[in-house]
Parts: sequence; structure tokens; C-alpha cells
Amino acid sequence: MQLSTIVSSLAVLAINLNPSIANTEARYHASLTANVAPQIQSLVKEEINNKASKKLPVIGVIKNRNLTGCGGSFQLVQDFNKNLDKFIFISLVDGNTFMNFNGQDIKLNLISTNKDKKVNLRNEIYTANQIKIRVDYSLIEPPSEKTGYEASIYHAKVTISVGMNSKVLRLKGYHGC
Repeated sequence: MQLSTIVSSLAVLAINLNPSIANTEARYHASLTANVAPQIQSLVKEEINNKASKKLPVIGVIKNRNLTGCGGSFQLVQDFNKNLDKFIFISLVDGNTFMNFNGQDIKLNLISTNKDKKVNLRNEIYTANQIKIRVDYSLIEPPSEKTGYEASIYHAKVTISVGMNSKVLRLKGYHGC
């Protein structure tokens, strides 16, 4: 039931109970409808927009096939051994890092990097628009004959956050030249 319907019903009820307040109640109803209802509608629209802006983006495969060179290329764990080249996260040595959000390849801005060489772990934090991306890397295979001695294989746990919402992707890929 809309607010204006509720206010109208209350005004009619008040008029029926006490005819002497009919004129005052009618003025109050007109004032309430003119002043308060638009404010409430504005607040409702604002809340809807806030919730929409805090929605997680749709994660897709990077479209730009020219993003190549030394660095890391990661895909979903289940796609890693299938030679599908469906990359979800690309981090090049030159500092350019990309993901596909809502159908568009987006360049990420590096905020911080932490390394723990003792246990072969590192993490990086990126931002893009209102999206925060944390990538936790763990080395699973150092350079070997399998990788042509130039690349290592990593697992990457990618956490995408917008406001209080988050999503975790499990990726696997090569890092090197």
C-alpha cells in the first residue's frame, strides 16, 4: 500500500470521527502529500541505487587477445589443463593488470604487494572503480622442463569485493616469460 493511500485513509477516518477537524485534516493531508511523499520516494530511490552500486560485477573472460608478454596469465582451475586460453586475470611485468567485469576488460590499479619468500606466498591488492581485488598467490611448481624453465605455475585465490559483498575465484596459471 502506498504512503499517499495510507495518509488519505487516515484523513477520511479523522473527518468521519470529528467533522470539525475536516478542514485542518485536509490541509495537513495536502501538505504531507506535497512535502513528505517526494522525500520518501527520493530516499527509496537512493537506497535502491546504493544497493545496485554495491552489487558484485559479473566476472568474464578477458577479450583482448593482445595482452601478452612476461607476467602472469590465470584461468579457472578447471580450465587450466584444457588449453582453452580463457584468461580471467592477466598481470604483465610492465605493471598492467586486467580483469573482465560486466563484459569489459578493465585495467586494475595496484595498491599494495606483500611477499613471504620462505613459504612462496605473495598477495597483491588492486582497485578498479568501487571494486577491490585481492590476489593471493601460492607457488605450486617452480620453473621446470614442463614449463620450459621460464615460468612457474601458481594457484591464485582472487577475492573480489564491493562494499560488504565478496566473491572468491580459484585460478591457476603461469607466471614468467
